[in-house]
Amino acid sequence: MVWPLPRFVFIGERAADTLRSARLSGMSIRPVGELDIPAGTLTHGRLSYWMPEVRARQLGEQFGIS
Repeated sequence: MVWPLPRFVFIGERAADTLRSARLSGMSIRPVGELDIPAGTLTHGRLSYWMPEVRARQLGEQFGIS
């Protein structure tokens, strides 16, 4: 997870090659520059929307995010 972009999963080229060769479905692998992100849609919400409340609180305090 890359905060504040929790909806996206970022992987390296080696992982991308492995996934492509496995011919898995239900995903899309694209270069970051090709992501279609409409303006104003990168709102991430609270950390607790994406992980357990206790862990969100720990990370929020450690890094000064909510």
